[in-house]
Amino acid sequence: MYRFIGEKIADDFCHFWVYYPSIFDTLLMKPTRALVSWIAWHYDFKDKTGPIPNPDGPTFDLHRRFFDPKQHDIHVLISSAPDRDERTLRLYSELKQVFPRHHIVLRFKSLADIFDFQEIKLRAEEVLAELARYEAIDIIVSNGTTPMRTVWLALHLEDNGYRTHLIQGLDREMSASGRSEFIRLRVDASLFAYRILIREAGRKPDSGLYRTPKLQSVYDLAAQIAASDYPCLIEGASGTGKENLAKEIHLQSARRDKAFVPVNCGTFTNPELLASELFGYVKGAFTGADKDHQGIFERASGGTLFLDEIGDISPQMQVSLLRALQEQKIRPINSYQEVPVNVRIIAATNKNLLAECKAGRFRWDLYYRLAVAQLHVPSFADYPISEKQTYIRRMLGHEAERLKCKPLTLSAEAEEKLLLYPFPGNFRELENVIRKLYLFAAPAQREIQAADLPGDLREALPQDQTLRAFTRHYARQVLARHNGNQRQAARTLDISLNSLKKYVGEQ
Repeated sequence: MYRFIGEKIADDFCHFWVYYPSIFDTLLMKPTRALVSWIAWHYDFKDKTGPIPNPDGPTFDLHRRFFDPKQHDIHVLISSAPDRDERTLRLYSELKQVFPRHHIVLRFKSLADIFDFQEIKLRAEEVLAELARYEAIDIIVSNGTTPMRTVWLALHLEDNGYRTHLIQGLDREMSASGRSEFIRLRVDASLFAYRILIREAGRKPDSGLYRTPKLQSVYDLAAQIAASDYPCLIEGASGTGKENLAKEIHLQSARRDKAFVPVNCGTFTNPELLASELFGYVKGAFTGADKDHQGIFERASGGTLFLDEIGDISPQMQVSLLRALQEQKIRPINSYQEVPVNVRIIAATNKNLLAECKAGRFRWDLYYRLAVAQLHVPSFADYPISEKQTYIRRMLGHEAERLKCKPLTLSAEAEEKLLLYPFPGNFRELENVIRKLYLFAAPAQREIQAADLPGDLREALPQDQTLRAFTRHYARQVLARHNGNQRQAARTLDISLNSLKKYVGEQ
């Protein structure tokens, strides 16, 4: 009881200190410096999703080796979870117990989408506004998603009057004083790249960026892969967001400050043209080669090379690429000298490369080189119904924001047809359908009826189909895709095995 009252008084005092600290500063004549960071969800907890805080995580490490009560007045720890989130409160409580002399204030800034640049920026500005009176604000930019890190940079560059200092992380080497030093983010050294990143992150997220639980599991695995430097193979149908996943691996890797260079191998019908683009050439290599040309391998040096549609490259290109991966060297066309290269390869394909190898169309040795780490991005048809529904509704809302108009809604029948339609073009096709709905909707119309849908979608179900019949039909479709394996089908549908048996057994 007394401990609870004591903690409550301490919380209220810290809150008072943030908003009304001038009298204390005047009396104590101490410097006023604040420290700000997001909770690092992937590393601040032992199992990444459970409630047990990780004592070796970045936030604990921050207080153990970096926070200095003589230098920092306060640490504002920001949580993107809803208010009173159990994990957040437990982490906060343990931090206060382990570091009783450190002034830590918790701020809940709930985010509907942790990849929505504009929403994150709004919440971050609220925090900075609270701390505007401080002489300096040190911001740990390492924690959080890429848009979260980018928001701090954007606010720093906009020069809104906040005296911010961006800290990339903690220096593992101790200073003479025995404490870790700042690692300042070198904004000036790569300002052009960061401006591009801000511009890209500033776009409203599309269907491939919003992560339902099924897609988040893929991104969680990608985060582990990003920590290594091994090649990675991403498989999945066209339009599922393979390039978005490749970018995320790059941005979470040690190569994030270098270039991410995408190449669509399927657009090069001539193998020699692809070779000249990847490896470069010297002057006189062929007609029109009037000067040396640096290949993409060299231009991506230190960064990541994303080879999309890798399953479409020719046999001779497979040999050349295999040699480049094995030797970490390339030879420009018509050159006798090899050039060392330092790139990480992420390849993607909409084909089953294992089947291509068995059919003799793709080299086994190249496959093993590329598929050290392997990811599969699910097709839209493989998502549970609840997640499909979420995607469709969010895309309707995002398109309304883009057009600055009132969002469209779907009638129950129209939504059923969208949920049943398999969308072979995946998210690109879904985005196309959503835009068509906005394009052809009457000015006063706000609810889309089944008759307003494009032709293929109108025929997805007979007009008299009920929700139960729709569910039964869809469950049987999923079961067929899993070759009759009921456990896998139930897992895809996010329902129990008994529920699946009930649906597929109905006549």
